[in-house]
Amino acid sequence: PLDEDLDGQSEQVREVFRQVRLGFAMGDFARTAHWSGSESVESHLDIPYLPGGKREHLLDLYLPHDAVLRAGHTTPVYIDIHGGGFTYGWKELNRNFCLRLAEQGFAVFSLNYPLLPAASFVEQLTAVNAALTWIREHLPEYPVSTENIFLTGDSAGGTLSFYTLALTLNPG
Repeated sequence: PLDEDLDGQSEQVREVFRQVRLGFAMGDFARTAHWSGSESVESHLDIPYLPGGKREHLLDLYLPHDAVLRAGHTTPVYIDIHGGGFTYGWKELNRNFCLRLAEQGFAVFSLNYPLLPAASFVEQLTAVNAALTWIREHLPEYPVSTENIFLTGDSAGGTLSFYTLALTLNPG
């Protein structure tokens, strides 16, 4: 979807964001032909990290099957935040990346966040923080380490990761 979150914006703003998102989508479209599953990974998709069922408040978890079988709490956790210039993108765009990491022995959380212009940068940070809070609270329910956690993202996701960690380490 390119404009489902643009209600209430002027037609000029809607058109600018449609064009920007379409440009991103055209580049991403080629990747969708290569989406795959993995027999060695269990995928838990569309888990709400905030109530309300909004698409921008969902996350996925990819667990290596052997971690599930071992049922220990040693599997390192990787949290991925997608890019898209703060205006575009969903967690599904990084599906293959997340699956490959899980095949290498990481538990991988991949999350959505609300996009500009419907949400401000601060609202995006707030959503990422809500997702991280949900992950922290629910981590003991999964066969993963609560000590070995990596947070990263590409492009806008990298920026959101950086500022989230900065705020965590220095709320002032």
